[in-house]
Amino acid sequence: ASKCGRTLFATTIHYVDVKSLAQINIIINQQEKSMTYKEIRKNKEIKAFIKRAGINLTSLGFTDHSEVHTTLVADRAAAILKEFGYDEHTIELAKIAGYMHDIGNAVNRTHHAEYGAILANDILKDTDMPLEDRVTIVSCIGSHDESTGGATDPCQPQ
Repeated sequence: ASKCGRTLFATTIHYVDVKSLAQINIIINQQEKSMTYKEIRKNKEIKAFIKRAGINLTSLGFTDHSEVHTTLVADRAAAILKEFGYDEHTIELAKIAGYMHDIGNAVNRTHHAEYGAILANDILKDTDMPLEDRVTIVSCIGSHDESTGGATDPCQPQ
């Protein structure tokens, strides 16, 4: 059926406007789009946590933990996964996790991985990132520190 130049399909109870349905699909597809590494790098809140983490660790005598360090970690994670043939989406998540991995140092060096995971989850909740991607990133951040048993080699005795 056609009404006012629009195609309508009869369902049991309703008529569905094809043009409106197409617009709804566009909105849904935009909502499912995952936040990118490039967008994460521009996020003011993440940048503030990275900056504070770097300041805190410098005052404690640690090596550089500024945005230079986090970018290097993100780039290396991407290169390793690419070398092993991982898909682009997984590489993108690794870059985001690598970039954000030390934000917990803004809170405290001790248990910074766990603090970072909690902060990352809180920050990423307010983005368009799908839940599964957010959980993957939070898991990576929370388990990256060897001092708390996260990044240990299972083949080496403790």
